[in-house]
Amino acid sequence: MSEKSLVELGVGLSGRIVRLETSDETLLRKLTALGLAPGEELTLLQKIPSYIIKVGYTEVALDRETALSIIVASD
Repeated sequence: MSEKSLVELGVGLSGRIVRLETSDETLLRKLTALGLAPGEELTLLQKIPSYIIKVGYTEVALDRETALSIIVASD
């Protein structure tokens, strides 16, 4: 399994969150409240105009900067 940022994941592909690379405590709290935490599996649904991901039963829209901070492992 290789690690990459969410922006490098292909549309329609899934990955498991390895870590969140940000020192912004507010952003970390927001992401974890949305279910984005290490160990969770996500699927990238679209990249343009924003990154839309699905985690569990939740779909979340992210900007590019936030998507860059999400590191996933995928095949």
